[in-house]
Amino acid sequence: MAQGSGEKLRRKWKEDGLLLDDEWVEVTEELLGSGGSAEVFRGRFDGEDIAVKRYLNDKHVESMQREVELMISLKHPNVLTIHGVAIVDDKYHVILPLSANGNLSTFIHGSQPPPDEKQKMRIAQGICEGLSYLHSHGVVHGDLKPENILLDENYNPCISDFGLSQKVRPGSNVSARKGTYRYMAPEIVKQGAYSRKADVYSLGVLLCELFTGRVPYGEGNSRRLAMAASYKTLRPNLHGIGSPVMVALIEECWNSDPARRPTMKAVLKDVKKLGSENQKGRPWMSSFLRSAKVGV
Repeated sequence: MAQGSGEKLRRKWKEDGLLLDDEWVEVTEELLGSGGSAEVFRGRFDGEDIAVKRYLNDKHVESMQREVELMISLKHPNVLTIHGVAIVDDKYHVILPLSANGNLSTFIHGSQPPPDEKQKMRIAQGICEGLSYLHSHGVVHGDLKPENILLDENYNPCISDFGLSQKVRPGSNVSARKGTYRYMAPEIVKQGAYSRKADVYSLGVLLCELFTGRVPYGEGNSRRLAMAASYKTLRPNLHGIGSPVMVALIEECWNSDPARRPTMKAVLKDVKKLGSENQKGRPWMSSFLRSAKVGV
């Protein structure tokens, strides 16, 4: 980024109260995760353990600025917050809370003993709460997957990584930047454009992984699997999910036709009811299937 642009950005963050004193920020060499544009390290800020997202080079600063501005506008217990931004060794760092229990992928595939159904249901509801909140504020996440769901000390889920997220008006589509093939909606693979309903598709795949304990589609080339999911309606195996209602809900979410997928408001209603009614031992039918209503 040009020096003038960098100074302008620095002044804006300072005026917004986002720019943190780099002397208070300590970045360790313990790598917590990495992606195409950034790496996440363990660190400390003002005596508190934190996660530090370091962008790899200046060409990603525009993406970082967009992500920061989006995150500061979001306030929900199931959406990751932001402490601020620091410039350490001339590199931009986003300072985030440290997830005490890692991400959902590690939880699903590495927990001993494996998570029980009650715990899975509570996590599923938290994810749906967070995603419903994002959609109600016009935000499409764009890369919903277990690695982007962080778990706090009480295993409450937080949706994270808004690098591909965009604001979308109701009923409109936006161009897809990238994403993760195993969780990618068919319309992104085919047309490179998506709406809120692409997140709903990704949620369906994520819920399948959470409740089966298996990586979607197993081993294989993820791009080829995404093509098969898009053009041949291939879907992950749902075997092992005890609730037929959860199976039906997942199948609704990953319908090939975005218009036939439920809204997050409808999904959240069903997930809440599923959790409540299962505890009482009473079966119920998906409200989406009963009403057969769809929305944007």
